[in-house]
Amino acid sequence: MANEIGSVENYVAQFPENVQEILKKISQIIKENAPGVTEEIAYDMPSYKLNGQLVMHFAAYKTHISLFGITLESFKEELAPLLHHAGTIQLSLVKPIPYDLIERLVKARLKELS
Repeated sequence: MANEIGSVENYVAQFPENVQEILKKISQIIKENAPGVTEEIAYDMPSYKLNGQLVMHFAAYKTHISLFGITLESFKEELAPLLHHAGTIQLSLVKPIPYDLIERLVKARLKELS
């Protein structure tokens, strides 16, 4: 079955400009902190892999952005005010996006994969 979205750029382009900026920043953080990562569309969302292993997926919704496939154990206290469950975090679009946390989550995931 062909992927209807096609690329991360096409995925991002379907959202309002303010959400596009957030998605681009998340993508940039992943790429900068995981050299050699590849990006593709999987499960109809941007997916980032390193050596064939998932680093992170993300998806935008009407009121939030979700990060999937991430390490939560080391970040329990920090994640307490955020909606999270089983490797997924929801980031509200009406609150500041914790880009520094996203960077640390990517780095923690890379340690898991090594």
